[in-house]
Amino acid sequence: MLNGANANARTAMAGISSGANELSLRGDPATGAFSVFCFRDRRLLAVESVNRPQDQRAARKLILTQGLTPDQAPDEDVDLRAITPVRQECIGA
Repeated sequence: MLNGANANARTAMAGISSGANELSLRGDPATGAFSVFCFRDRRLLAVESVNRPQDQRAARKLILTQGLTPDQAPDEDVDLRAITPVRQECIGA
């Protein structure tokens, strides 16, 4: 639940994080803008974001195509939009 200190935070979720056994943090919680990438056995299950709409815009595609690894997720130099799909058939290609 949001309290007064973060009532203006914009939160978003894609996927279902239940069963995740590895988390990767992108961004900095101290700044109020971050995403948590939830993986199970290196497979992306969900992305939960606070004030990171750019991560959420990429999240659904990343979950479907499984091109993102837990090592890439926290790296701000990795362009999430440019991740190569592992499962091309899932996005209609």
